[in-house]
Amino acid sequence: MPADIDTYKSIRANFIEKDVSHYTYKLKSERAYRVVLRGLHSSEDTESIKQELYELEDMTSGKLQNEGKTPGYDPVDAKLLKELPEKWKIAQVVMIPKPGKPLYEASSYRPISLLSVPGRCFEVKYNNESSPLQKINSGVPQGSLLGPVLYLIFTADIPTHEETITATYADDTALLSVDKDPSTASAKLQAHVFKVENWLDKWRIRVNQGKSVHVTFTLRRETCPPIKLHNEEIPQSEDAKYLGMHLDRRLTWRKHIWTKRKQLDTQLRSMYWLMGRKSNLSHESKIAIYKTILKPIWTYGIQLWALLQ
Repeated sequence: MPADIDTYKSIRANFIEKDVSHYTYKLKSERAYRVVLRGLHSSEDTESIKQELYELEDMTSGKLQNEGKTPGYDPVDAKLLKELPEKWKIAQVVMIPKPGKPLYEASSYRPISLLSVPGRCFEVKYNNESSPLQKINSGVPQGSLLGPVLYLIFTADIPTHEETITATYADDTALLSVDKDPSTASAKLQAHVFKVENWLDKWRIRVNQGKSVHVTFTLRRETCPPIKLHNEEIPQSEDAKYLGMHLDRRLTWRKHIWTKRKQLDTQLRSMYWLMGRKSNLSHESKIAIYKTILKPIWTYGIQLWALLQ
């Protein structure tokens, strides 16, 4: 009989994985969860089964806690992982192409894997071809609570410049330089970029050049001279996307509004069967869907672009 909800979940997940017929219940007079196995003959010895359940309970509760390791919410930690079969430690990475990116470049694909613990193995599969197995020697689980904190600590000393502005949010970084003269503005920005280059080399950080863009925000026709990062010219553009906001050269917000209208139209068409006139959904439910799915699309950043006249 498991003593807590976490142990109960672990035992039940083990039964589900091994396709063991069972059912569960909890007495009102008790706070412990019971697990009952189905299909057992009355003559079958249940002592070995109980022993395995107690061992599983120990592994998923007290004994792991005493190892000085902090398990996650599962609660699976390093000791339990060592006991898992080798096949469970191998992941197959699926390469998903990024929209609008050239398919012949490796950076145009997003690798997806369910593995999250360093030290396991992985392979990359493309079509019917698979790469040799490789070990994961380091890394932070994607989507973890600790990941953003570790990243902020690692990048806390990113260099700044007295004549520029540094804007950071997670791993999105923008460097801003303001001056009436385009050449002077670029010179200030380039000086800051040089400092960033040295910092990147020191900590062995590689910048994705394809995601970097240089935009001149002005009402004039002049464009600031180009900026170089690691001797490569950063491509100039008439607009840039930063934190979900499309910033065009003249800050008219036309690109942002057009993009959001297109996104809203696409989402609305895909949900028309649910929200259209022929839908049997109640009026209150349609309003709830609109407020939770459709409204956030066009109201994102409204404090800025709504000022447009």
